[in-house]
Amino acid sequence: MTQSDRAYTEGNPTRGSTKAAYTHRSDAVRVHADDYPTPPGFVWPLLDHLQLPPETRVWDPCAGGGHLVNSLRQRFDTVLFQDLLYSGDDFLTRPPPAVWGEYADWIVTNPPYKHADDFIHQALSQVSNVAMLFNAGFLEGIRRIEGLFTEEPPSQVLLCMRKMKLSDGRQSVFAHVWVVWELNHEGPIRWDWLRNTHDLQMPTGYRTDVWPEGAKEDADVE
Repeated sequence: MTQSDRAYTEGNPTRGSTKAAYTHRSDAVRVHADDYPTPPGFVWPLLDHLQLPPETRVWDPCAGGGHLVNSLRQRFDTVLFQDLLYSGDDFLTRPPPAVWGEYADWIVTNPPYKHADDFIHQALSQVSNVAMLFNAGFLEGIRRIEGLFTEEPPSQVLLCMRKMKLSDGRQSVFAHVWVVWELNHEGPIRWDWLRNTHDLQMPTGYRTDVWPEGAKEDADVE
């Protein structure tokens, strides 16, 4: 895998390693990309629960402003990332570099809600282990229960005990869950609760330590 083929961070910045560049550009931008940044308080409890080692290679295919990526960097040596609005990569319509699916161990992401089912199918076609953040209402509905969750049954459903605070300080009206798929899982779905107690407010803007200045403007297509 060459640097020109990938958009990733190899090396945890807190460990004094370096960051590689992202590449590629999309020919079309999906309208209403549901860019809702993920607070650290919704990431740390998941990672504490999963207990993945630092050498785990994690991929965020819809990185948004880079806030989830930044949280992942604090735990993992290798974080791959891409985004429709910030790097021009559409995970659904432009296949990611084939080597990413061979290289990454997990996909951990907060996907656009309106395209959630498509993101799940695409993610599971790339890697064997996936964790995605949704609002709790995602678990409802006969169509999804008899379709997606029958075809692709998750291994775990993890309910966040505290609700997210929006960027203006108001509390979200719905709870969030992490839905997890794991390689070779057998048996019933494991249900559990994540004790997220702090850093619950949705961030704003984008992180320049993840995306360079002007990254969103450079990726936008009329």
